[in-house]
Amino acid sequence: MRNLFAIDKTQDQEATDFDRNPYMVAHVSDEVRCKLEHAFDDLDPEPKPRVDGEELAAEKKILRRDWMICGVVLGVALVLFFLDRLHTDEGLSVWSYAIMALMIPGIVFYYKAQRRSRRLRFEEAPQSDADMQASLERLDEIEAEANRELGVPEDANELEVFPYHYIGNDNGMGTRNAAKKNHFDNMTVSAWVAEEALCMATAQELFRVPLADIRGCTPIDEEFVVDFWLKEEEPDSETYREFNIRKSGLMAHKCRLYYAVNIDGAHGKYEFFVPCYDRDVLKKLGIKVA
Repeated sequence: MRNLFAIDKTQDQEATDFDRNPYMVAHVSDEVRCKLEHAFDDLDPEPKPRVDGEELAAEKKILRRDWMICGVVLGVALVLFFLDRLHTDEGLSVWSYAIMALMIPGIVFYYKAQRRSRRLRFEEAPQSDADMQASLERLDEIEAEANRELGVPEDANELEVFPYHYIGNDNGMGTRNAAKKNHFDNMTVSAWVAEEALCMATAQELFRVPLADIRGCTPIDEEFVVDFWLKEEEPDSETYREFNIRKSGLMAHKCRLYYAVNIDGAHGKYEFFVPCYDRDVLKKLGIKVA
């Protein structure tokens, strides 16, 4: 059975385009596609100093000096201290106290270097919040333009689906490109019903599946992991609490049970995967869920 949202990564591990299939009925214009692909071009991926270049270079020179003094002073003090202790079994000598006093400026230079290092990291922050906010607002405008081209209604539902990555020229039935079984990329599509068909719009494509071709859902009672939590409400909110969603690493989350929506019509057999916590969205779209 072929996956409706299949991406062939045989030749290119970075591929993002879905395989064409008979249910993919429209695309955004080349102009909008180009805008989407370059929405964040204004953001500089390299660190961008917020202070004058010469001043920043001088600060870095002072920082290197501080770290060098710190290392030399502490190193000499520790060597002298241990040499002194090796040659006496008595209590701390005057030399020991002198050596310990020598360590004080070393510690002072250490903390000075730490503070200067933290300040330089801040001054070399890659983007300001204003730059990022402007790019996000621009992306929202481009997505709204894409939605108008694809005919997405304002009251469309947000449905989470799992794109299927595969290796092998077999129309989406190859080996899933994931480190572990049931570890999915996840994405949100706009979903609605119009003219006896389930319509689903990604950022760039429109899929239209006649309701008569949808043969229900197959529950898959297995644990799965998604790379990102895409909902506005938190996983432990009242809406999602019953699904026992847990963190799995820095950004990923894991849960148990997802659905394969089965499609069987004149174009052959297809399916797409939906997590259990979007069960009510499927029902709202008229799809029977066991």
